[in-house]
Order: sequence, then C-alpha cells, then structure tokens
Amino acid sequence: VEQGGAYTLMMICMLRAGNQFTKQVCAKALLNLLTPENLEKLVNEDLVQAASALSKKPLPPKNDDEKLLRVCAEIFCLLSADEYGRSKLIKRATLMNIFNLTRSTDRITQSICGKTACNLLSFKDSQAAAVDAGAVSVLKQMCTLGDPASERECSDAFFLISGEESYRREIRNSQVLPVLILLARSKNRDTRWSCNRILCNLALYESSRKALLETGTIPAMVALAHETEGDDDIVEICLYTVAYLSLESNYQTKMVEDGVVGAIKKIWKGKPGNAEILKLVSLTLRSLSESPSARAQMIADGSMELLAEVVLATSSDSALQESIFPHCATTVYNLACCRDSEEVLVEQGALTALRTLGQVLSCSSLVAAPLYLLSLVASNRDKMAEGDIPELLIKLSEVDDEATVQNCSGTFFMLSKATKVREKLVEAGMVPTLIRLSKSATEKVRISCSEALKNLSSSGGDGIEEGTVSTLISMSLSGANLNTTTIMDEKHEHERPVIPETDVSKVSLPDYLMPRFDTAFEAHSTTILKREGLGAGQGPAPPEPPTMETRDEAPLTIEDEDGMEGAGGEDEETTDKIMMFAKMHAPENDLHFG
Repeated sequence: VEQGGAYTLMMICMLRAGNQFTKQVCAKALLNLLTPENLEKLVNEDLVQAASALSKKPLPPKNDDEKLLRVCAEIFCLLSADEYGRSKLIKRATLMNIFNLTRSTDRITQSICGKTACNLLSFKDSQAAAVDAGAVSVLKQMCTLGDPASERECSDAFFLISGEESYRREIRNSQVLPVLILLARSKNRDTRWSCNRILCNLALYESSRKALLETGTIPAMVALAHETEGDDDIVEICLYTVAYLSLESNYQTKMVEDGVVGAIKKIWKGKPGNAEILKLVSLTLRSLSESPSARAQMIADGSMELLAEVVLATSSDSALQESIFPHCATTVYNLACCRDSEEVLVEQGALTALRTLGQVLSCSSLVAAPLYLLSLVASNRDKMAEGDIPELLIKLSEVDDEATVQNCSGTFFMLSKATKVREKLVEAGMVPTLIRLSKSATEKVRISCSEALKNLSSSGGDGIEEGTVSTLISMSLSGANLNTTTIMDEKHEHERPVIPETDVSKVSLPDYLMPRFDTAFEAHSTTILKREGLGAGQGPAPPEPPTMETRDEAPLTIEDEDGMEGAGGEDEETTDKIMMFAKMHAPENDLHFG
C-alpha cells in the first residue's frame, strides 16, 4: 500500500480489466489488503470506485463471474461496517452497484450483500441514501433465503425504517408486507419478535392500515394469538397491531369474521388485568362494535362476556377508568343497538358491566341508553329489577342531561310493565322520582313517568299512595296523557348519547416498540480468508513462425582473404567469416607504472 501497489491494482481494475480472470485477481488482491489499518488509505485511493467497476455486470456475451461477485460483496460489506467507509459508499450510483450484486446466484454472496444493506440502514448517516437506492428490495430478497440469521438481521433493519412515513411508503410499494406477515409467525423467536414490532408500527399509522388489512394481517395475528404459548410479549405486540387496525371502519366486519374476537379473548386470558392489555382490549372492542354489521357476530363470539371481565378488572383503578370506561360503555351501547340480541347480552353480563360503568359520571348517558334498549325485551325486565339496577336508574335520572333523563324515564316505564317486579321498584324508591319527572317540561319524559306511575299505582303496594293520587289527577286535568299511545308505541326510539371520540394517544406504543437508532449496534461483518492468486505459469505457447515465400535467387559469393571467390551452392556449407582484430602495440614511453 505504501509503495503504490494498491493504487496500481485499482488503475488496472478501472482501465485494463478486460477479462474476468484479471478482474478476479485484482479484486482478491485488494480484499487481502483491506485491513483496518489500511482501510482509510485504500478508500482515499479510490477503492470504492475500483470495486464498483469490478462489480458491474459485464457486457454480452460475457457472463458474471460468481467468485468476483463474492469478493466485491465482501469488500463492500467491510466498508459499510466502518464509519469512514460508509461515508464514501452513499453515492446513489455506488449503492446501486452494491445492491445489484444480489443478482448473484450464490446464496452466500446474496447474504453478504444483505448484511451491507443492513449496515447502511442501521446508521443515520447512510439510512436515507440506502433506502433511496433500493435497500428495501434487497432486504426483501434476503428475507426469502430461508436463513434464520438473514431473516433476523433484515427484520431488525426493517424495524428501524418503519418509523418514517417515506420509508413506510417504500415498504408498501416494494410489496414487502406479505413477507413480513409470513415471518411474523416464524419459528425463529427473534425474527418473530422483530417482524411483529414492524407490523404494529405500520398499523399505528393510518396510511398503512389498508395495505396491511388487504394483505392478510388479521388472519396471521389470529393464528399467532392461538399458536403462541408462553410468549406474552409477542402476543401483546400482536394485540397492538389488532387494536390499531380495528380503527379502519371499512374492514371491521371482515376482522370479526376472521375470528379476531376469539384471538383477543385468548390474549386476555394470558395477561388478565394488565393495564396495557385492558386499554387495548377496550379500544378494539369499541372500534369493532362501531360497525352495525359486525355486532351480531361479536355477540355470538362472546364479546360481552369479555367486556364485563374488563370492566370488573378496571373497577378498582380510578386512574384506568378514565381511559377505559368510555370505550367499554360505548361498546355496550353499540351492542345493545343490535336487534334481537338483548337477551343474550344480559346473559353474557351486560347488566354487571353497566352497573359498574354507571358509577362514573362521564358514562351516564352511555349507560342509560343501553339500559333502555335492554328493557324493551320483556324477559329482561325481571333481571333488571335486581342487583341495584333500579337504584342506578334513579341516580342517572338526576343527571343534568336531557338524553340521559329521557332514556331513564323510558326504562322506568318498561320495567313498570312487569307486574312481578313492581313491588321491588317501589321498594327501591322509584315513586318519588316518577312523581318528580312526571312534571317535566319534556313531553316524552313526562308521559313515560306518568304511565310508569300509573302502573305502579295499580299494583296497590305499600308506600305508593302518598302524593300519587294528586299527581294522577293533575295529569288527567292537564291532558298530559292524550298522546300516550302514540308516543309509547315508539318503543324502539331512544335518545342517542354523545359518543366520545377515540383518542389513540392513550394507547401509544411503549418505548421498546418505537424505532430508534441503537448506539450500541455492532455492524455486520463477514469472515475474510486470505485470497490466493494463481501463479503466472509459463504462459501460452509461442505462435508459429510466419510462412516465408521461396523464389530463385542469385548465389551468394563471398571473397576470401586472398581475393578468391567461393560459390555457395545448395550442397556447399556456408562458412563463417571471423573478423581478425590487429594487434595493438602501445609505445613504451606511453606506459606508466607507478
């Protein structure tokens, strides 16, 4: 290197490398010289340009030399592992030459090229240039080699670039998603871990959700949840992915049809009571229930049972209630809007959930509405007269919200129709509330409570006489019940509560799932063995002498010392002339001996 030999090799590579053998010998020599001590010097003498020239595809009819491609890949890998070397690789033309080495049919060469791409993507100073030059396609190819080490290295690199929108777009456009989804269920735990981190980062952003859903992410997550035992960390990442994808309204029904509720239940059983799991489950169920066509299947899959468990698990943590209860209450309301499912919901624990949710003031309207909807089915009314539900209704009716009060009054009326529970309603203290609300300025509230009061009065129970008669007389005189039949026939009408907006920030990804450059990252390298060049050998055989034309010529005559001529005929041998030099006599006086 110091004596200019490396520079000469590079000049040969760039100017004289006319055949593959010469290129191969030059590349091996440069690789042998590429030690940590020599790296910067070689780079400054245009090693990158020389290696790029060597790696170019030869013009037809010549074919690629696989040995040469391997050596070039090793040179680039070593350079990419060094900060100074990377700084000289990031020109687009150079990177394209590097990545084009994946045309090799040798899997080891392809793997080395993948290591180079991973190195370039793992450092901030070269990441953008590498993506722009096609590193994503290189990683995609590496992930299909079937080599666990390559899969892990490439998935780690993909994870690093999943946090930037332009890079996510490149991942989508390069058709990498099917590969990532497949590897998310890899038997290699490290690969499975990295790929699931990538998917949940992609799902976090709205721009990637549609592509993920159309590529089969949900069936993969469902399968992963059911087949992964004892690896709670990975299934938690899986739940993040499902939760974010559930926000895509056009695909919610399809997600439910793909069995996502069963997967959520499986994940919940693995980590019940975990704060993050509680948030994710409540958000996912709420999002899925927004689709009317998904609700019946959700109920059939046991969503209400799961939701009741989530509510009870959160009941002792007031801090969690603020973020979880609004989702849970919205879900119960959405499911209660599913016609002909009211009985099943009560059987699955809807009343248990509503009883707990109703203790939070912010959920009042969301609790009152499903209570009314559930009371529309006669078989539910007996159960609703138990377990403090009447007391809850009385409490909710005092809230300063017209929709809540109207739904409560409708529920009062529906419950009062059940003759078996009227006494329980009276014992719960419902009569004073009905008397108060029967004087409401809102017609529906006034009529509902007046009719409920009449029903309870007809039972003749103790404690109902006081004030009831005068109220009924007042109603009759004012004509408050003239439209009772018309209004009460509209039993399926209810006041829609205010639905809280979904705040995804409350289920943001934890730090360990966020892509960040690792300051402790050790660049991938490759084991370099000293490359031996072949000996020069004897070289090719000399060419045949040219054919000489023969023609008649005059005989050559040479005079001898005596002036005689000797004729050279065909049978005579040619005699050589020997030149005789005269003897030189030096004068004695010119010789000096001292």
